[in-house]
Amino acid sequence: MIRCNFNDLKVFRNNLGKLTNTEYDRLAEECCNEIAARLLRMTKQNTPVDTGHLKRSWKMEAARKNGNVWCSVVYNTADYAMYVEYGHRTTNHKGWVTGRFMLTNAEKEIERIVPQLLEKRLLQKLGELFD
Repeated sequence: MIRCNFNDLKVFRNNLGKLTNTEYDRLAEECCNEIAARLLRMTKQNTPVDTGHLKRSWKMEAARKNGNVWCSVVYNTADYAMYVEYGHRTTNHKGWVTGRFMLTNAEKEIERIVPQLLEKRLLQKLGELFD
C-alpha cells in the first residue's frame, strides 16, 4: 500500500487562496514596469548618438491597467525620432536613408525574453507562498 502526505499541498492551496486581486494586480504591474524598463534600456542602447538628444528623449510611462490589460508606453519626444527609426528620403529627393529600427529591434528582443521574465517572477511569487 502506498501512503502519500498531502499536508504541503494543503498548505499551498490555503496560501494560494490568500492571494487577493490586489496582489495579482501588483505582480502584473511590477512585471509590466520591468518589461517596459528593459525595453527602454535596449532601445537607448540601439539609438545612434550624434548630439545625444535623440537618446535622452526616450521616455517610459508607468504601467496602468486598462480593463484586464496592463500596459506601459515607451516613446521618444524628439521631433525627428520617427525618421531615424523608419528611414527617410534624402533632402535632394534622390536617395533613401535606411532606418535604424531602434525600438522595433528592441521590441523583437523583448518579445523573445518576456516568457522567461514572467516565469521567473511567477515562480518567485509562488515560492513566497511556500515560505
